[in-house]
Amino acid sequence: MDNTKELIECMKKMGIDNAEYWSDKEISDNKYATLAMLRFLRPLQKSLDNYLESHDIWVNSELTRRNSKISGVLEEMISAGVKTEAIGILAYWISRMSLNSVLYRLDDPAGADYDLENEGEDLPRWVLLEQVISKEGNKINAKLTGRMLAGMYEVFPFKNPNE
Repeated sequence: MDNTKELIECMKKMGIDNAEYWSDKEISDNKYATLAMLRFLRPLQKSLDNYLESHDIWVNSELTRRNSKISGVLEEMISAGVKTEAIGILAYWISRMSLNSVLYRLDDPAGADYDLENEGEDLPRWVLLEQVISKEGNKINAKLTGRMLAGMYEVFPFKNPNE
């Protein structure tokens, strides 16, 4: 992004609350890639929101898959009087916990390997890095900036449902 105003506008279009705050972090931080992180998290947020906002559609879609185990579980829940809204809330929270576990693991390549020899210290690690793409005519250039996407489990989800 060329300027702060453009960056703030982009973040607002992405549905990011506190765009001014995040824009300032993006501009001032040479170590962490805030915009790339938010862009990575955005589709995950949309998936979560879908369970809450479109619970009827999601439940009915799963019910049409007659041979799936989930349709049987959903049928039992509905027969027991559980409303689709409550099913959506349950799906939201299970998904949220799972996504946060993955995001935490992405951020901590040495964690959770305590059962391995040397706790996995000698094994390969990973880091998510920001990549910038530019075009020159028909040529596409990709460059790693060296800025990390980190701490995503601390930011996600962007918004919480009414609890």
